Amino acid sequence: MERNSNRHAFREALRGGRKVIGLFVRLMQPEVAELLSGTQLDFVILDVEHGTFGRSDVSRFVNVARLKQLPILVRVPADSLDWIQHAIAVGATGVVLPHVNSKEALERLAGFARTRAIERAYAGMGRASAYRTMAWPEFSRQCSQELVIVAQIDEPDGAAAAGEIADVEGVDCLFLGSVGLALALGACSASDPVASEALETICRHGKHAQRRLGIHLMDHTQAARWSERGVNLYVIGNDYDSLVGGVNSQARRFLA
Repeated sequence: MERNSNRHAFREALRGGRKVIGLFVRLMQPEVAELLSGTQLDFVILDVEHGTFGRSDVSRFVNVARLKQLPILVRVPADSLDWIQHAIAVGATGVVLPHVNSKEALERLAGFARTRAIERAYAGMGRASAYRTMAWPEFSRQCSQELVIVAQIDEPDGAAAAGEIADVEGVDCLFLGSVGLALALGACSASDPVASEALETICRHGKHAQRRLGIHLMDHTQAARWSERGVNLYVIGNDYDSLVGGVNSQARRFLA
């Protein structure tokens, strides 16, 4: 039950405005979850959208993360109800829904996650329900309290519809897909004025709707700026960069 209380604590921290720090992960070995559980990260995002994961890979990775009390969100492929259901069934803390471009699309996906996906996870004897040894009312209540849903806005259409998207109920956080949005707007980085303006517009809509905000941000010197705009969930990089950066940093010390 410690796992469950920890999952609930993550959602409470996020919704309460506490700063939470995470990492994108694409290396599928469960040992990665074990290692990252020993760091100062508050959560990880298993990036199924861009990774090479199969369902069994996700199940094993999530299992280790749960055992190590490391909250884990699964970024599912765009518009994939099957992956939403699978992530919930195997016990993920929540899901990240990428490429949200309209209120209607988000209502469909978030609504499915909070209703049919939970029902199917229970009917299918998923890990999250302790293989259906947990009574349905308890499982349903637990999912309602713990499941985190993050809507990612990373395309111009989504940025333009941010006001309506921010009003969708059942969503815990709007995630600023800063890299994807910048590229889609023809900019080289999120610091480009056209990208920065779009990201700040999303923040204003999110704050107006009292929605928590997240961002992919690798430059820690910019964190205060985004905190002022309401951001409290930070994804500070990915496992690829962390591996390469750590090795290069150590090598430079020896070469010096």
